[in-house]
Amino acid sequence: MSQPPALHVLHRARSSAIESETSWTLRETDLLVAPDGAQSSTVPLATITRLSLLYDPSRVQPNRFSCRIHCLDGRRFTFRNEHYSGFASFEDRSTSYRHLVTALCQRTYVANPTCVFASGKGWAAYWIQIAFLALGLLVLVVILFIAWSAIGWVVILKLILLALMMPMLFRWISRNRPGTFDPSNPPEQMLPTLDHA
Repeated sequence: MSQPPALHVLHRARSSAIESETSWTLRETDLLVAPDGAQSSTVPLATITRLSLLYDPSRVQPNRFSCRIHCLDGRRFTFRNEHYSGFASFEDRSTSYRHLVTALCQRTYVANPTCVFASGKGWAAYWIQIAFLALGLLVLVVILFIAWSAIGWVVILKLILLALMMPMLFRWISRNRPGTFDPSNPPEQMLPTLDHA
């Protein structure tokens, strides 16, 4: 009987203009992190202590998701499903991102069953960010209505922009609620949806 092919799951992405494109290659027992033009790092899966999945949108990236890795030696890595291709322009690389995240969760659990598989933010960060969002919205609304006579039509534009951002805000709140997940079945709400899926 022939040997099965070696595991090789690849995802390439660049998060911003100041970073180089990085290859994330999952092999049998490790994750190779190789930024273009820089020294690569090998992360043995057995040393991963926490793997977190987050819904991580921005105004220009409403469908951005992140995977954060914490290692026993203190190293931390983050990769995302969207690739920076120019000013306010991002290429969707969700297919390779999903393949990598799914395989990485399963392989890491095999290598280190004590690893924590977390979805969303930590409790403190979650509630602090919600409090800041609520306070910011309240201050914005008060300022807009107090200054109505001075800025007039700008208030209407700001309220329209605010209304357009509300669905993303509610998705962030519901998806990033702190929790853990089964590494054999990562939660769908913490993974980007594929067009053909």
